[in-house]
Amino acid sequence: MEAFFFGFMIWMIEKAMRLRIGRLYFFTREGEFFSTLYDEIKKYNPFGCRLPETEIVEVSRMSTFLPSLREVSIEEFMRIWNQYPVQSMGALLKSLHMEDCGMEEYLNQYGIPQEEAIQCPWEDRRVQRLFCDKGFTNAVKAQRNYRRELVYGYLGQKGWQRDRKDTVGIIDIGWKGTIQDNLCYLYPDYRIVGFYTGLQPFLSPQPANAVKYGFINGCRRKGSILLTVRPFEMLCNSPGGSVIGYRRKGQRIIAERKRDAAEDAVYYAYAKREQEKAASGMGWYCARMQAKGRCASDYRKAAYRALYRFIAYPDRQAVKAYFSLRHNEEFGMGTYVDIRAELCPGIFVKALCSTQGRMRLKELLKETAWPQGYLAKYWMYPILYLYNYLLAGYVS
Repeated sequence: MEAFFFGFMIWMIEKAMRLRIGRLYFFTREGEFFSTLYDEIKKYNPFGCRLPETEIVEVSRMSTFLPSLREVSIEEFMRIWNQYPVQSMGALLKSLHMEDCGMEEYLNQYGIPQEEAIQCPWEDRRVQRLFCDKGFTNAVKAQRNYRRELVYGYLGQKGWQRDRKDTVGIIDIGWKGTIQDNLCYLYPDYRIVGFYTGLQPFLSPQPANAVKYGFINGCRRKGSILLTVRPFEMLCNSPGGSVIGYRRKGQRIIAERKRDAAEDAVYYAYAKREQEKAASGMGWYCARMQAKGRCASDYRKAAYRALYRFIAYPDRQAVKAYFSLRHNEEFGMGTYVDIRAELCPGIFVKALCSTQGRMRLKELLKETAWPQGYLAKYWMYPILYLYNYLLAGYVS
């Protein structure tokens, strides 16, 4: 994967310099790893000129969504419901980090069980009545205003000033740039340029001051890759947990992070070693780039090929790590998702005999969020090759 990471970083740096962006912000959690790669490239500097300054910023969808709300309304909450059209009110409160803010009384008043998964919440009469309740909307606004000041204070320490116009570059893994959207609403006078490994189709209207670039969006096989992003997130993850909000500590504002021991264990058992290997390879690539006088576009094909092979034809170490993972989906789903999957030989037999069996097999593979990993895990390589062949035709 060194070829992919070098190709992505060189592409991002070239694009940032072309746009004359003087400072780049790496967003947690994957941005912590990307920042390490950037520092390695900067050490060898194959460009021969001054590179943009950088900083790591501790943010998440959860820590920035509530502060970014322009109003408390059904229309504004479509920003989350477009991504999660089936959601419980408990999951919504968890996404807002308001599960302990005494909102149960409002849910009880309108007969909404916290754990009930509601299809299209914006169409549910109970939810519509809830959002017409001034007590509920005022309570959410109060939390929004409080959290918003903390976000402004934290980002102000990083150089983001509310009273000036500016252009900044941000780097994250992808896939829709939700954190960037949130910050665009918080800083309407900023032009925020996002650099991502890849971008999926947007589900909500984009802020006018947002510019987004996806590295693999120029790849012929981007459809196959963007269908399966969790294993790549695992590879690029960092320890220490996800940011859930901010708090004051003396004269400063610091990020609060929620750790998961099982998630950190996967990092130390697998991702840490792979990341160190990738970082150590940046010097070799930089020397090669300088010696041959190449530019970012010369590394794209090799980068695309490396990522596709990681997803489509996985190695067993990656598969073992992935299927021991608990994936953080508290924003949106309100919980961690256990990705462990057991072999179900009966489903494969039924898939050979009936349409219903094939549909169930398709559902099983989809539930794993890495069908190729599941097939590799149980040594079903003939089916893996067939799956990739059929998938390429389906998404092309």
